[in-house]
Order: sequence, then structure tokens, then C-alpha cells
Amino acid sequence: MAVQQKVKRKTVHSSNSGVKPLIFITIGFVIVIILLIVLASFRDKEEQIRYSELPSIEGQQVMGDLNAPVTIFEFGDYMCPTCARWDFTVFPKLYDEYIKTGKANYVFINTLFHGSPSELAALASESVYEQSKEHFWDFHHAIFKAQAEATSSDWASIDLFVRLAKENVPGIDLDKLRQDLENKTAKSKLETDMRLVDRYNVMATPTIMINGVVSAYPMDYSELSAIIEQELGESGQ
Repeated sequence: MAVQQKVKRKTVHSSNSGVKPLIFITIGFVIVIILLIVLASFRDKEEQIRYSELPSIEGQQVMGDLNAPVTIFEFGDYMCPTCARWDFTVFPKLYDEYIKTGKANYVFINTLFHGSPSELAALASESVYEQSKEHFWDFHHAIFKAQAEATSSDWASIDLFVRLAKENVPGIDLDKLRQDLENKTAKSKLETDMRLVDRYNVMATPTIMINGVVSAYPMDYSELSAIIEQELGESGQ
């Protein structure tokens, strides 16, 4: 009799040990699903952050049709490696599909998160813009290229930016450019940009705002394209 009871206990114990792992697996699966749903909802909320009032483009460098229904704002820093990567990989696709076709225009807003080198590079771009608006974007891309090719952290200098201007901006007055950089002639424009950085609570570069919608995933071209298409649809384009 004792043997039979012992056998029964073993049988019951064996049955329970098989059920418990299944229960734990099921609970774990449910928890994972809930977490995915919560994370997805957070992402949706981030993607839909929208400002009703857009940054003013007065005095800003604008690429593309001023009357385009969509404006792509980049809050960027010439010293930011991710901004350089965005300029090399994401921007060309946006240019081909939306800017060149007149569906969108593009504005770069100086975001000075890396101290005096950021300021110097931004001063250089603003000073070039004052002298040669038609070649500004060539100089803009050349700065990012110089950043990517730099072999030391102190690559930004007045001499370098004067050389980049000589190579990329035909007819520019290099002596005036050097003087403007030494005197920080365009500093008021940087202050204007940084007020926009504060106003729109920009915390990282690059920050991409499409019309009033701020993307949480600026390196994801498919997401940026989806937001642009949404904005085009709302504008009737």
C-alpha cells in the first residue's frame, strides 16, 4: 500500500512538473507581446510630435522651391558624425525624390552642440552664404566631407575653411572670408538659429522636422518618406 501511494505521488509530481514550464512560457510570451505593444505605442506617439508653428525661414538657406508644400528642416551640427552620415546617405535620397521634383524644400539650421569648432564651422557656412548663395550648398557638403576625412579631432580651422571655399566657391573673396571668420561677423545668425533650437526643444543632432512633424528616427529614410507622403496628402498633392 505504501508502495502504491509512493507511485501515485510520483505520477502526480511528474504531471505538475510538465504543466509549470508551459505556464511560465505562456506568461513570458504574453509579457513580451504587451511590451511590444507598449513600445509600438510609444513610437507612434514620438512620430506624431507636431508643432503648429514652423521655424521661420527668413534669412535661412533654403534648397528647392520656396513654394513647395513640404519643408524639411534639419537641425544639424557640422561637427556631428551622425549628421555627416545623414548628409551622405539619407539626404541624397530626399533630394532625388522630393527636393529636385519640387515636392519639398530643405533648410539647415545650425545647432551648436560641440562648442567652438561647431561655431567656427557655422560661421564659415554663413559667411560663404553672404558672399555666394549659389554655391553655398557645395560648401555645406564639403564641410561634412572634410569632417569624415579628418584624422584628428581638431580638424576645424580658419585655414581649412578658407581652403574649402577656394576649392568649392568660385569667385569668393577669400580675404574677406578670413576676416569675417576672425571677427565672427555672422555670429548674430548663429544666435538666431540657437533660439530656434531652444524653442523647438532640440536635444540631439540631426533632428529632422518635416513641416511640423519631428521624426524620432532621422536615419530611417522610409520613415521620413512616409511622413513626407502624409504631408503631401494633407496638402492635396
